[in-house]
Amino acid sequence: VPQIGNSEMLSIYKEVQLHGELSLKRNVQRLVAARKYRDMNKMQRSFGLRVNKAGDCSGSYKRVGARCDMPMYRCGNGSVIYFDGPSNQWRMALKPAEGEDQFTDRAVYCSAPATAHVNEPPRGGWKLPDEE
Repeated sequence: VPQIGNSEMLSIYKEVQLHGELSLKRNVQRLVAARKYRDMNKMQRSFGLRVNKAGDCSGSYKRVGARCDMPMYRCGNGSVIYFDGPSNQWRMALKPAEGEDQFTDRAVYCSAPATAHVNEPPRGGWKLPDEE
């Protein structure tokens, strides 16, 4: 008799891929999350982003804090991805020149509209300022 949540059912695998139709209501009895996802608040976890085809803003970003109650990310080259509350947009900004503010319209490389109830930058839809 199979046991719900028994990892021995999947042998050595930590994840499984299912192909075809899957209904969470009909086919899933339980979802199990690793303890690190249950014990730590989502905003406290360390997540990274990888940005490609963004010129000087390309690179790997790490979560470094929050701005307007949304996560903020910084790249090793000094570029940032942050949420701008007044415009309701996610913005990608270049590293500022000495003494300049990184969170001004002048520093914005590209932006994307925020999606309601989603607390992370969108995967697509980014536009350069002259495209807006």
